[in-house]
Amino acid sequence: MKILLVSGFLGAGKTTFIKELAKNINLEFVVLENEYADIGVDKDFLDEKNLNVWEMSEGCICCSMKGDFKSSIKRIYSEINPEYLVVEPTGVGMLSSIIENIRDINNNDIEILSPITLIDITSFSEYLETFNNFLLII
Repeated sequence: MKILLVSGFLGAGKTTFIKELAKNINLEFVVLENEYADIGVDKDFLDEKNLNVWEMSEGCICCSMKGDFKSSIKRIYSEINPEYLVVEPTGVGMLSSIIENIRDINNNDIEILSPITLIDITSFSEYLETFNNFLLII
């Protein structure tokens, strides 16, 4: 199973990107959606495309829910075994911690693809000012 992480700050367009991905490629994949709040809104938005969406809410998969996150990945792998799993972390998740949590699963059949990080270009200056310790511009 190949895992694609689609990260970005709140409002960057992660869910819209995944919806467009589903519409424009001819691959079936599972989406693991992380909502920090107890009410998930993105699942309904993605359900329009008849995607298999797993939702984790009330915490962050990089820290407070990392054990549940690993268990969910293992369950998706064992029960569904899709070719691709698209993970959409909450906008406040630390991407490096999420990647490390996936690596901790230690399964040779699970491959982490190069992550995609989306930004809202109209907020880029604000991101640099507010979150400069989270950004590495190459």
